[in-house]
Amino acid sequence: MKRLGKILKLTGVVLAFIVSSFGLMIILGLILPAVLEYKRNLAINYNRKAKKLYQTRQYEQAIEIYNQAIQVYPNLASSYYNRGNCFFAINDYQQVLQNYNHAIKLNSNYPQAYNSRGNTYYLLADYVQAIADYTQAIKCNPNYERAYYNRGNAYYNLSEYRKALADFSQAIQLNPNYTESYNNLGNTYIALNQYQQAIESYDKAININPSYAQAYNNRGNGYYYLNNFVKAIGNYAKAIAVDSQNYEAYNNRGNAYYALQKYKEALKNYNQALTLCPNHIETYYNRGLAQTKLRQKQEAIADLQKAVQLAQQQENQLLLEVIKDAIEKLQINQEIPNVLPSQS
Repeated sequence: MKRLGKILKLTGVVLAFIVSSFGLMIILGLILPAVLEYKRNLAINYNRKAKKLYQTRQYEQAIEIYNQAIQVYPNLASSYYNRGNCFFAINDYQQVLQNYNHAIKLNSNYPQAYNSRGNTYYLLADYVQAIADYTQAIKCNPNYERAYYNRGNAYYNLSEYRKALADFSQAIQLNPNYTESYNNLGNTYIALNQYQQAIESYDKAININPSYAQAYNNRGNGYYYLNNFVKAIGNYAKAIAVDSQNYEAYNNRGNAYYALQKYKEALKNYNQALTLCPNHIETYYNRGLAQTKLRQKQEAIADLQKAVQLAQQQENQLLLEVIKDAIEKLQINQEIPNVLPSQS
């Protein structure tokens, strides 16, 4: 009997332990999700507060709030993505990539994060990696017009013009009022020497936005390459009327006057372009050429040497070779190549 009593007593203890443990599990099962949901909602509220700071360009303060959001709930992908956007705004690209990487790690189906990371690689001139991210963004969202546009720009910079055309065209198909895509479609046709198609693309951009200075400037380039210098000048003038600070349009209008052998008018436009943008390599080069036509040899050499200096500083090897070749020809009184247009 005593043995039976001990067994019953032990059984009761075990049962009590099991019941209490089960009860604790039930309680924890109810409380923990509620706690996590509370922390998640708190992090979302921090995000809302930080976004307002971001919108008013208070990036450092916004970062501090996102830090709090992440501390409270480290598994919210948007906190890292939004903090990455703040670092992007202050040009801290190492932090940008770290935050976008973490956002994608938490949410592998995050098209905005892939697109923004692609933009970062694009700015760092890593166009291949940028294309990989834009492609991933498109896989996540096949209707992501901005990702097609951005990928088109990356392909353009790699001189893969046919692929660029396809992406700009797809962006336009998704958004028929996408003026930037029409503009860059035109730029790609220019690169392919298809000037009439380029002009038609710029026409569409201008029809949608009659105040699109870049499209007027680029359409002027299309006419310039077709040797229609009068129409080119008209378009550059419209670009300047819309945007009086458009130094590229002044440079290009100078080129059109140069082609018409109106060198003094060309010089006036180059001067204005350099007033607006004192470090524009092409304009120093072009003004140097105009000065040779006006028999201002010393001024021409000074401008070309300035263009060399700027090309070296900006590590623009292609322009550097063009300018050095022009200086050599000028020194031995040979014919100098054509002026250089600016595309936007």
